[in-house]
Amino acid sequence: MGAKWNYTLLALLAFVFVKAQVNLVPNGSFEDTLECIYTDSQLGHLNHWSTPTNATPDAFAVDFCNVYLNSNIIAVPTNYWGHQLPRTGKNYAGLYFLLDNDYPDREYIQVHLSEKLKPGVVYCVSYYISMSDAQSCLAIRGFEAYFSPDSIYIEDTPPVFPILTFPAQISVDTLVSDSISWVEISGYFMAQGDEEYMLIGNFKPQNQVQRIIINDDLPNKGAYYYIDDVSVIECDSLVGIEENIIDYRLEVYPNPAYDFVSIELPKSYNQAQLNIYNLTGQLIAQKQLLQSTNSVGIPSGQIPISDLGNGMYIFVVQSGGEVVGRHRIVVAR
Repeated sequence: MGAKWNYTLLALLAFVFVKAQVNLVPNGSFEDTLECIYTDSQLGHLNHWSTPTNATPDAFAVDFCNVYLNSNIIAVPTNYWGHQLPRTGKNYAGLYFLLDNDYPDREYIQVHLSEKLKPGVVYCVSYYISMSDAQSCLAIRGFEAYFSPDSIYIEDTPPVFPILTFPAQISVDTLVSDSISWVEISGYFMAQGDEEYMLIGNFKPQNQVQRIIINDDLPNKGAYYYIDDVSVIECDSLVGIEENIIDYRLEVYPNPAYDFVSIELPKSYNQAQLNIYNLTGQLIAQKQLLQSTNSVGIPSGQIPISDLGNGMYIFVVQSGGEVVGRHRIVVAR
């Protein structure tokens, strides 16, 4: 009977952990279509996805509809923009992160998240890109994501398309010139609590986008990338630790931190252990906390963190074998 109960409990814990990691991006791998994809510029044929401008990002499909003689321009894996297998599934999307033609512009894609983001919660964001090997004259730095409380649509007069300059919450300054593999673009941010839409693209002013020439023979001076597997997940759900949080009266400061963090333990805890995790759930440091006049046994209640690099960490405090508090701490120097 006891063994059966333990198996049931383990199954329940596994279910809760998996459920906590739910991706808030519906149709993140672009598999669900509203109608058949048969030519370029049909991102809107993908369920939940749209474009926030009158530019024309693309959807690519293995099972495209062969309506016209040139329908295979959006085929998978070989299409007008090059050759690439999906990272997962059968479909992916594509867009110009930069165009340097006579009318500089670029493309963006937009998705309505499955739920509004929660205030004060840190979200891990990722998507995968691969540079077009047939239509990319340029490789660039600057792959971004902007989260908005409202759906966005800004129109201009063709052949001019708007360049959006929103303050992106995710901005990865990595030069991507790989046209063979899928490259992960990832980051994290703390939500305000009203964000409900996610836009992907490049939101830097045109003269601030760093670029290198890959193929100067192409007439279209652009940086075109395929995109697949978009996800937004609560970062805490990535920390796979069993816990029963029974007390949140811990004071942890400053946040962001520079070279130390102070932890104020409730008087009921004479000693405790601090476990420090990165956002992938890897335990990277352990420190003992002892109750003293000024909170802990380390001088002035200060936990040195000079060994931690810049980024987000999960501080988990345990006492008596139980998790008594957990805090997200940003290290910024």
